[in-house]
Amino acid sequence: MIEDFPKTFMFCNEGNLNEYFYKNIENLISEVIEEDPDYLSRTDESEYLKYLINKYSIRVPHLKFEEMTLWQINRLIPGKWFPQQFVFLDREKKYEKEVYKYSIPFEGDGELFKLRSEGISGGNDASTYIENQYLCFELINFDGNLQVIKDWANNKLGLIKQKYLQLTQKTHEFSFTLEWQAQNAITERKSKITNISEILGVPLKKILNVPEVFSPNESKKQLVVIKPSLNEKTHSPEYVLSDEIYFDILKKIHDIGKNFERHPSTHLGKQEEDLRDLIITFLQPHYELSITGETFNKSGKTDILIRYQNTNVFVAECKFWQGEKGFLKTISQLLNYLTWRDSKAAVIMFVRKKDFSSMLQTAKSGISKHENYIEFIGEQQETWLNYNFHLNGDEKRKVKLAVLLFNLEESK
Repeated sequence: MIEDFPKTFMFCNEGNLNEYFYKNIENLISEVIEEDPDYLSRTDESEYLKYLINKYSIRVPHLKFEEMTLWQINRLIPGKWFPQQFVFLDREKKYEKEVYKYSIPFEGDGELFKLRSEGISGGNDASTYIENQYLCFELINFDGNLQVIKDWANNKLGLIKQKYLQLTQKTHEFSFTLEWQAQNAITERKSKITNISEILGVPLKKILNVPEVFSPNESKKQLVVIKPSLNEKTHSPEYVLSDEIYFDILKKIHDIGKNFERHPSTHLGKQEEDLRDLIITFLQPHYELSITGETFNKSGKTDILIRYQNTNVFVAECKFWQGEKGFLKTISQLLNYLTWRDSKAAVIMFVRKKDFSSMLQTAKSGISKHENYIEFIGEQQETWLNYNFHLNGDEKRKVKLAVLLFNLEESK
């Protein structure tokens, strides 16, 4: 007679799915950075890219629903509440019951089934578990009614298929992110090799067996901050994101948005928070800083927040375009989140309108109507605009505000 229930439940492990994704991206970037320059310069870039994607891709195990098996076993059931079947048993007793065990075989690494993920509806699952190469769930025959067991089993299978589909979708999104990161890492690395070679006039080769202490870690950019004079009111230093890193962050967000435009499958059906999470996924591996999403900041939640030593140095809002009024409201919302330490921000607008050019002109002409508007700095790209604003109630406190607009019209 079996008394102990399995311990490894679906989506209940200590690990986190997003962290699992991020780690693969970091390892990929590190490999490109450490690659021998001579090999990287001579090898076929497309073949090297395929190698990286194949090595660091995450593959969802294949669930074979058509090969599911059913087992009848007996268990000594401890008294408790069974929410899946709306049954409560006296906690002071144990009950011998007939149990039906459904086992779905799968091929591949079952680790993904164990990791927690906020993007999987229903959260963790303490009734579905991993056993060897099987995904299993059990239903207790409380009253001898097999039709009830069948109905519960169909309901359970529907939930598993839904979660499996969501996991597959998240992994597909990661695959797009991985490919973009791989291509970007190769381009940046080869660019550095070319620049050094041009300056020195000779091909650059990697020096082998250099002591580890002299090997720089290039996998992430150091956060460069400026520490100006003490604030007159608080007598504490103000940390400000350097213009170089601010521009670099904006450039990466701009590149991400352009990839959204070129690959509609990455944004079809997505909500603001989904697109925000994809942007954060792109940014995370590149900087040694804290990048979070939907974080409380002053009087509300901001979409993307970058912090340095407990100071907010960059804040961004992601919104779908809802006309000029909604655009100006988004700027107000963003400015309302800023504290006196915040000096650099961005508004990221996703546009699902057919007349993108007309919308772009509306944004350019309408932004000066905002009460905190100071001046237009310049146009980095046609859809990347830079401005100076001031904080609410303090015209002396300037805020650098970038506006990035992306055309995600779904019929493209």
